[in-house]
Amino acid sequence: MQLYVGDYLRDTRHLTAEQHGAYLLLLMAAWNAGGKLPNDPRKLARLAACTPSRWAKIADDLMEFFEVDGDHITNRRLSLELKKASEKSIKRAEAGTRGGQATALKSKEPQAANATVLPQHSSEPEPEKIDNPTGYSRPKADPLPVRQAFDEWNAVATTHRLPIARDLTKARQRQISARLSSSGIAGWREALSAVAASPLCRGENERGWRADLDFVCQPKSFAKLREGSFAPAGKSGQGPPRAPAAMSPELIAARRALLEQAPETPNA
Repeated sequence: MQLYVGDYLRDTRHLTAEQHGAYLLLLMAAWNAGGKLPNDPRKLARLAACTPSRWAKIADDLMEFFEVDGDHITNRRLSLELKKASEKSIKRAEAGTRGGQATALKSKEPQAANATVLPQHSSEPEPEKIDNPTGYSRPKADPLPVRQAFDEWNAVATTHRLPIARDLTKARQRQISARLSSSGIAGWREALSAVAASPLCRGENERGWRADLDFVCQPKSFAKLREGSFAPAGKSGQGPPRAPAAMSPELIAARRALLEQAPETPNA
């Protein structure tokens, strides 16, 4: 999906950082879905990586960019870009076919000029073998959307003030690819939604720790996010991990007294 930064900023100056992140996630989802999204607030909230209650507060400004088409919503600019991308793809395929045919003709001409006459055993010419009757090159499997997953993390990070990943390093590419291979883009989005919904992951803890991309990419934490282990207490079978209980003043004083009474170790 190509993003025209100037046009985007011109039309979205009034959006908050949270709305920017949600809008970009919706555009990415619409691009992958062929230009349409379900006209369902709960599904849209999940695609935007926010809770239904939060979506209700930010939806009015975002829905101005979409048009309702029955049970779906569409974005006019994105639909035009999808059409242009499809037309370019068809033209490239046709150009590749013409180039392949021209190369085949050139390679056959010298062979015909140097060929010697051989006795024919049949008056019927041998039919030419055609490996690819359509003339089009076989499509290759699309690579895993690693860059898209990377951008979706940064959209969530921008919305919830989490650490933004600056570089898509080779190590991160391998980690994201591994998570996508096992769970797909849907599983990746489940993990991002879990981060967005978790107060612990958003920094509401004693240490001020916040989840980052490398944390999400770890196999163990990725699985726990999808299983709901970091969900707010009462939202799943298991609440967020608790911090160790602080020692009472009496226990601290007793421990200090024991240390003071302990004999000193003689120097070697």
